Amino acid sequence: MRAYFDTPVLVASCVESHEHFFQARGLLRQVHEKKIEGVMSCHGLAECFGVLTRSPYAPTIDPARAWQLLSHNLLSEFELVTLSAMEYQDAVRRFALNGWGGARIYDWLHIESARKSNCETIYTFNIRHFHQLAPDLGDRIKSS
Repeated sequence: MRAYFDTPVLVASCVESHEHFFQARGLLRQVHEKKIEGVMSCHGLAECFGVLTRSPYAPTIDPARAWQLLSHNLLSEFELVTLSAMEYQDAVRRFALNGWGGARIYDWLHIESARKSNCETIYTFNIRHFHQLAPDLGDRIKSS
């Protein structure tokens, strides 16, 4: 099964003190055991790095440690997918035409990356937001 992983799930899998650590680690274990084919976006990789290095985790995560976590836990096992410049433009245009603003655009980029990579499941902890943006994918959007 191909599964797309949203940033909060990936971050949680790297931080033992995160409230969703065990849930996220369970999913990543399935990727490591080849039960799930893990997919993440290049955008998500940058988001993970940003969140890991700015959040108030104890102990704090410096950039070198964040890279180590990402390269060891994720990049060695996940397929990276990227959107084209036109796909980014289409996303922004869609949001503008619908009167949508704010950070939901980032959720949309994850949804479009999951669509592009033909994932059967999308793992996120932002279930409500993903359902609002992509009701057609409702049965694919899960937290575990």
